[in-house]
Amino acid sequence: MHPQVEILLNYAATATPFVSSTGQAFLSLPLDAFSQQVCSVYSPRIRDWLIAAFDRDHHQPPSPYALRQTIRTLAARANSSGTSLAVERRVAARGNPRRPDAILLDLANPHGEIVEITPHGWQITTDPTAAFLHSRGNLELPSPHQQPATSHQQLLSTLQHLLNLSTADSHRALAWLLAALHPQGPHPILVLDGPPSSGKSTAARMLRALIDPSAAPLFSLPFSESDLLALATLNWILAFDHIGQVRPNISATLCRLATGATIRQREKGDDREPTVQELHRPILITAGPGWNPDESLAERTLTIRLAPLTPTTRRTEAALWQEFETIRPTLLAALCDATSRALSAKREQSPAPSPKPPLPRHPDAVQWAITALPEHAQAILDALNQTPTTPILESIAELLKTSPQWTGTATDLLHEIAVTTVTAPALSHHLRRHKNHLASQNITLNFTRKHGGSRVIKLAATAPHAYPVQ
Repeated sequence: MHPQVEILLNYAATATPFVSSTGQAFLSLPLDAFSQQVCSVYSPRIRDWLIAAFDRDHHQPPSPYALRQTIRTLAARANSSGTSLAVERRVAARGNPRRPDAILLDLANPHGEIVEITPHGWQITTDPTAAFLHSRGNLELPSPHQQPATSHQQLLSTLQHLLNLSTADSHRALAWLLAALHPQGPHPILVLDGPPSSGKSTAARMLRALIDPSAAPLFSLPFSESDLLALATLNWILAFDHIGQVRPNISATLCRLATGATIRQREKGDDREPTVQELHRPILITAGPGWNPDESLAERTLTIRLAPLTPTTRRTEAALWQEFETIRPTLLAALCDATSRALSAKREQSPAPSPKPPLPRHPDAVQWAITALPEHAQAILDALNQTPTTPILESIAELLKTSPQWTGTATDLLHEIAVTTVTAPALSHHLRRHKNHLASQNITLNFTRKHGGSRVIKLAATAPHAYPVQ
C-alpha cells in the first residue's frame, strides 16, 4: 500500500462508513462523544478533512494519487459495510414516511442535537442513526422550549400579529408549517401575495426560519430544471422571492417537487451507475406583479394575501426580528406539540377506506392539520378551501358574489375586475387555462360568438358543495 494512503486511512479510522438507502457512500465524522457529521465520501468536505489532517502532521498536502485511492477505498468500505441509513435534510421519519412512528427535526447545532417528535410528546436528543446532511448555508435552529401557558390559539395570534395576517390566512400559514414538518408530500405550495411593501419577503423569511433557517433564505426562480433540482438537494424548504410569470418547465418541476420528484444523481469521482432519489419539498413563493400560475401549479397553492401596511402596522425590521427571535423557541415548541398530537391521532386511526367526494383542496395537508389542531378543524378546513389562487381568479370570484351571472367581452371583464397587468387576449387565455379550476370553485365558464364575430365570455356561479370535517 502507498505510504500516504495508509496514513490517510488511519486518519479516517475514527469515521464510520455506511451507505444511504439510495446507494450513496457516506462517512459519519465524530464531532464529540455523542454526535457526528454526515458527509458523502466524494464530497469536498471529506477531501478537505483528509488534506487538513495530513498537512497538520506533515506540513504538506498528500499527493493527488494518494487522495484518490483513499477516497476510493473509503467508498468501497462504505458499500460493503452492511450498514444502510436514510440520509435526509432537516426533517426525517422513523418508520413508514407516510405514517411515521416518529418525526425527527435536525437542529443543525454543533452538538448534533435533534428534536424527536413521537405520539407521546417530543424531546431534544442525539441519535447516531439519524443521518442529516448540512449545506454551507444551513443555520442552526434554536432549541424549542415549552411554556405551560402557550396554547395553539396563542400560536395563531402570534403569527397573525407578526406577519400582519387575517384570521383565515393565519390558519393557512399554520397548515403549511405543519405540512412542512411532515417528511412526505404532497406539500401545498404557499404563495404570499399582496401590494408592494406589504411585508411579503419578511413574512417568507420568518416562515422559513421557523423550520429550515438559512443564511440565504430567499432565491430567485431558476431558469432550468437542473438548477431547481440542485437547489432542492441542498435545502429542505425552497423559498422564492418576487416571482412573476413561471416558465412551463419550471412550473412542472415545482409541481413535481411538491408531490415527489425522482432525480438521478452521480457524484464527481463516482464512476458507478447514478443513484435514484425521490425529493419531497415544501415550497414558499412571494408573488410579484405578473404572478399568474398555470392551472397545475395553481391547484397546488395555498395563497395568503397580505394587507397593505399602515402607519399603525408598519414596524422597523430590527424591532420585528427582535420580537421574532425572542418567541421563536416557543413557536417551534408549539409546532412540535401539534405534530405530536397529529402522530398520536394517526396511530389511533385504523386504516379506512378513503372518504367519499367531495374532498377539500389539499386533502393530505387538511387531514394532517386538523388532526394536529382538532379545536380549529372547521376554521382550517374553511380557510384551505377558500384559498384564492391567482389575482384574476380571485377578482372573478368577488365579482360573482354580487352578481351570480356575468356576460361580456374580455375587454369588458378587464374593466369589471380592474386588472391592468394583462391584455384582453391574455385574459381569455388565462380563463381557458384555468377552466377546470373555475369548475372546482363552482364557477362555469363558456365562450360564444356574437353575430358580428366578437367573442363573448359567460360566467356563472353555482351552488357550493359542503365540506364536512373528515
